Amino acid sequence: MAASHNKSPIIYEVNLSLPGEVADDFDLWLKSHIDEMLAIAGFVSASVYKDHPPPGIEPEPDKIYRTVQYRVSTRKALDDYFRDHAARMRQEGFDKFGEGLAATRRILVDGQEISGDTGGRESHCRNCGVPLLGQYCSACGQRGRARLITLWELLRDVVGDLFELDSRLWRSLVPLVLKPGKLTKDYLAGRRVHYVPPFRMYLILSILFFVVISFGDETPFSIDSDDDRVTATVETEEDGDLAERSREDEAESPDRTETDETEVARKCEELELDTGISWIDSEESLEFLRNTCRQMIKNVTEDEGRFERAMYENIPKMLFFFLPFLAIVLKLLYIGSGRYYVEHLLFFVHYHAFFFLIVMLNVLLTRVAGIIHEPDWLVGLVTATVVFYIPVYLFVAMRQVYAQRFVVTLLKYGFLGITYFVSLIITLLVTAAITAISLDS
Repeated sequence: MAASHNKSPIIYEVNLSLPGEVADDFDLWLKSHIDEMLAIAGFVSASVYKDHPPPGIEPEPDKIYRTVQYRVSTRKALDDYFRDHAARMRQEGFDKFGEGLAATRRILVDGQEISGDTGGRESHCRNCGVPLLGQYCSACGQRGRARLITLWELLRDVVGDLFELDSRLWRSLVPLVLKPGKLTKDYLAGRRVHYVPPFRMYLILSILFFVVISFGDETPFSIDSDDDRVTATVETEEDGDLAERSREDEAESPDRTETDETEVARKCEELELDTGISWIDSEESLEFLRNTCRQMIKNVTEDEGRFERAMYENIPKMLFFFLPFLAIVLKLLYIGSGRYYVEHLLFFVHYHAFFFLIVMLNVLLTRVAGIIHEPDWLVGLVTATVVFYIPVYLFVAMRQVYAQRFVVTLLKYGFLGITYFVSLIITLLVTAAITAISLDS
């Protein structure tokens, strides 16, 4: 009997139902979906049956039913599909047609539904509860065996996405750097499971970016402190000479810092308002502005290192306001295009994820080059290439995603570039002001 089953064709049956108003769109999508399934190794052919509800299901008049039976050459090929493709292929349908799409699956051999030999594995998937028909769950793709048998399996779960060339991580990062606009286009077209979700990728890369640059060695690292804080300094021999000369200068002019601070504080007292709006120009508003100015100077000058650390913490938060504003600018530039605001926001999420990644890679490369003593001209050439590529990337991405003519895109790109630069400067200044004000006395 076992030999008979091995020679018999395996039928992988998928029963689908969804609202009737999307029948035409669904049938068109299903055709391309089946073609993609048949491109998977071991899938030989497919048959589609219309208006056949799954066994035991009472048909509803406002729904359509489709049954697809795939002929699969071997059980191993089907298990490979469950492991490598099932979750992604299933999610594509839900992304396009929403929760109105329902699907059930079963495996048939000689017309009989089989559950397969579990070989000591679970009978139901512990992730989603679906009955297991093989080594991998047909619904979510999780492996049926719940226990970790070897240390290698545990390590593979931890670093698998890093070293598997077909993982979502590498499928996302490579086009993010080399194919401007591709991730945004694919996401808007419904091809999403193939890549790391955009906001998750943005958050991960932004965190890594700020971690990398905060531990840079381009400038001496020092924390000046009083009795209750430790002083740490990392400096080269040349830096040491400069620091020594700086200390000598300070010894000659001990009152210079105090004089500078007093001069800046005096500027606060000279602040005047003349907007023509009575409540803004009032004495109360002017006094509030002067007090704020004095508080900012006091907080910053008391501990510059503390202010810098606070700025590092606040810049990522600032970007959460900066990106939505840029999306509004894009929305205005492409008004009448029929695109939703969130599509423009997605464009900038991908662009800034690219920015974090490319700058971070350049910083790491520069540091490695310094360790292995690569020539300065080579490091400068790489940095110049990155600086040139960042604005070019934005233009190419706009062309790819919005698909407008070169001249039209160039004009919009110029306006966006000016707005980007001005709004970035304003946002940084506001962030610095808020940071200075919020520092504890």
